[in-house]
Amino acid sequence: MEIVIDLLHMDDTIDELKEFKKTFDLNVTKYMTQLVDLGAEQAAQNFKTAQYDGANDVYVSSSVGKRRKKTVGEIEAFGKATLFIEFGTGITYGSDHPEAHKFGFRPGSYGPNGLKPTWGYYGEGGTNGAYQKTTARGDLYTTHGNPANRCMYEAGKTVEKLAPKIAREVFK
Repeated sequence: MEIVIDLLHMDDTIDELKEFKKTFDLNVTKYMTQLVDLGAEQAAQNFKTAQYDGANDVYVSSSVGKRRKKTVGEIEAFGKATLFIEFGTGITYGSDHPEAHKFGFRPGSYGPNGLKPTWGYYGEGGTNGAYQKTTARGDLYTTHGNPANRCMYEAGKTVEKLAPKIAREVFK
C-alpha cells in the first residue's frame, strides 16, 4: 500500500485554515463588542435611573481588546456613588443584592451612619433625600439609605441571557 500526499492540496488546506482563523478571530471580536456594548448601555441606563439619595456621579466605560492573545471585554462603573447605588446603603432597606456578602457589603456596614435608621448629609437631595434646611455648609438632607439598585448585576444578567442569541447571529 502506498500513501501519496498531494502537497498542492495540503497548501490549499493550510491557506483555508488560515483564512478560517482570521474570520473566526474577527467574529470573536465582533461578538465580544456586541456583548460589551449591550452590557455597558444597560448599566449606564440603570445607573442613570437608579434610586439614590445624593449626587449620582456614576459613569460607565467599556472596552474590547486583546490580552494574552485572548479577546476580552470590560465594563466598568466609576464615581463616588457607584458602590452605594449598586449595593445600597443603610439598614432600612437591607440588602437584596445577590453578591453583596461575596464582596463584604453588609447592610449598615459602611461608615458611622450606616447602622442608623435615618441620618443627615449635605449635598444634593437625589431621589428621596428630604430637604431639611440650608446652612453655611450647604443644603442639609435626611435619608433612610438607599436600596440596592443592582445596575451592573442586572446588566450582566441581560448579557448572559442574550449571549447565545448574539453568538448565533455573529457566527452563522
